[in-house]
Amino acid sequence: MRIRVQTPTDSFAYAAQQGRNSFTVGKGAGADVRLAGSQTASDVHVRIEHFMGRWSYTDQFSDAGTLLNGQREYSHELKSGDVLTLGDCTLAIVEIAGQHAPPAAPVPEMPLLDVPVVNVVESTAAAKELKVPVAPPAPARDEAPARKFKAPATHVERIAGHALAHFFRETGHDVSHEPTAMHRLTQAAEKAVEELESSPSTPINLPFFAAGKSGPLHLDVKVQRKHLHHDPAYREVVNGAKPSLKPVVVQQQGKPRPGKRIEPGAIVAGIIVAVVGIGVLVSAIAEGSVEDSQRPLITQEVPSVSDAEKRRAAEKVLLANFQLAMADKTKHPIELMSVLENFERAANEAGVSLGSEGRVARRRLEGEIYAEVTRTYNDTIEKEHERRQKNDLSGAMEALDKLEQFLKESTYRDPAAKQLGLANWIKDRRERVIEANRRLAGEKLFAADRALYRNDYAAAAEAIKAQIDALWTPTQKETFGLEAGRYGMQALLQQQGDVPAPSPDYDRTKPRLPAGDLSALVTDGERGARREINSHRLELEKRMREPGFEPEQLRALNRAIQVSGVERGSEVELLIKRPHGDGEVEYTVRARLANLPAAIQLALHERALPETIKDRACLMVFCFDNGLFDDASRMAYAIVRLSPESKPAVDSFLGQKWGKEVPEDGFPIRNERVVKE
Repeated sequence: MRIRVQTPTDSFAYAAQQGRNSFTVGKGAGADVRLAGSQTASDVHVRIEHFMGRWSYTDQFSDAGTLLNGQREYSHELKSGDVLTLGDCTLAIVEIAGQHAPPAAPVPEMPLLDVPVVNVVESTAAAKELKVPVAPPAPARDEAPARKFKAPATHVERIAGHALAHFFRETGHDVSHEPTAMHRLTQAAEKAVEELESSPSTPINLPFFAAGKSGPLHLDVKVQRKHLHHDPAYREVVNGAKPSLKPVVVQQQGKPRPGKRIEPGAIVAGIIVAVVGIGVLVSAIAEGSVEDSQRPLITQEVPSVSDAEKRRAAEKVLLANFQLAMADKTKHPIELMSVLENFERAANEAGVSLGSEGRVARRRLEGEIYAEVTRTYNDTIEKEHERRQKNDLSGAMEALDKLEQFLKESTYRDPAAKQLGLANWIKDRRERVIEANRRLAGEKLFAADRALYRNDYAAAAEAIKAQIDALWTPTQKETFGLEAGRYGMQALLQQQGDVPAPSPDYDRTKPRLPAGDLSALVTDGERGARREINSHRLELEKRMREPGFEPEQLRALNRAIQVSGVERGSEVELLIKRPHGDGEVEYTVRARLANLPAAIQLALHERALPETIKDRACLMVFCFDNGLFDDASRMAYAIVRLSPESKPAVDSFLGQKWGKEVPEDGFPIRNERVVKE
């Protein structure tokens, strides 16, 4: 099954093969498909996987999220023509098998991940000119060399565990400690996994699988493809360590018995059925509390002629009560763990031991607790990521708080939490959410400052209210909340008084003003001026990314602003100071230089460019293109001040832009600005 994908710079083709059915996409070196030049994509952004004849993708908890055809989707099936948006990059699904999307450049066929990912040379002639070898065409399907299927270990473990649990339910016989039977079962499971690649179900039939009291026992079970993906119901956890692949040797009556190998993901029966020494099969569920369940089940007199016989009789009674208590399925594993410890304490006081029954029960309960913690952890990951993508930062923090509270409810969950590293994970996620909240607060305050600069007090109050609603921590409320609340009330009060009318944002979609004659000042007129400004902006961005760049101090939007570059990124960081009582409040905002308000871009260009006629003429065109008409008049005055003989050319240009006839003595100058009248 083949898939073709196309990034903004490269094209790739993959063919799913047995044992290799997925690849990753991201900007990091660990991704199979690199997104060259991306700034906002994650190191490993998505995983594209082939299963049951279909291709699908899954977001790998990226910071920017993934959009499928413009809609945010965490995971979805793919088809030809789909477009994935990974931060600031797009990934086009050109073709899946025989489904064709709009024509794209030809791409050489490559087996999935069998060769390093390389740029594709689309033209053979270009390849010869660059001396780059062109990849040979892929061999036909019937000519491809045969490749031996190797079943994934996880799938083999799940199928074997399913068959083992089925055999135990049917016969009550546990063969997990019998090496010969487990070897036969593993081989049969590998064969079943191979058959499930092409068939929805397959049988596992092992005659004379084990020997029972009434004769030979046979294993006959039908496994389905869904069993390949069922999570295991048990994982071995010993003293908080990770699941071990080494055999576990259980000591019994001073003699070692064969090791019991528990692979990660194997399913071990959750029902303990024990035959006590007196021949009683305990199968009922105890009623009442733990103390009640410890009431002796055997009331007949047990004659004893020695202390050893008394001890053995007491041990049998204790084991009978223990088995009955452990069979209670109405109790949570944590409650049963407490019951187990009570029995162990009673056994120590009586000088007896629960033996292997106690050890098996402890491992089973620890495995169930581990599985519960894992499920809660996975649910928290999804909730926190989804809410953070929607800017519901209080909801993301609430999900982390619930997970932390869940772990604190019982100390029996501590080994699982340590094994999964949840303490560090929660701390890291909290820091991410707090940083995201800080950025969101800065964005809202920045929007309020822009609205106030345009005298739009209603928009400023709305932005500040949204910023207050986004904050929840006491520290941030103290830092921003009181200031924002006071500032918002002032804006609402000023709106009712005699204030200037709001000046709307300049509409960049409407046609530009008529072109003026600027050829006397700038080569190629307005077109050349725009090229000069764009070239200077790119140079300024490059200089800001250098380690030794000194932050620029400027004033725009009636605020003192410090602009610094972000290393290894195309964004700039603004440190903005706004008055607060007798002091100031600082907040930061990150954005691309081209996305900053035109007033800030103008201030940066004005500081960086030399004060020449040509540069000021370029800035004058920039001001007219971005609606900064007052600053355009100021740039015109700067040109006249530098070169008085240029005044006729400047007046002619301004007349064409303003749509006014140039006065006989030229446009007047007031307050260092050229004005219309």
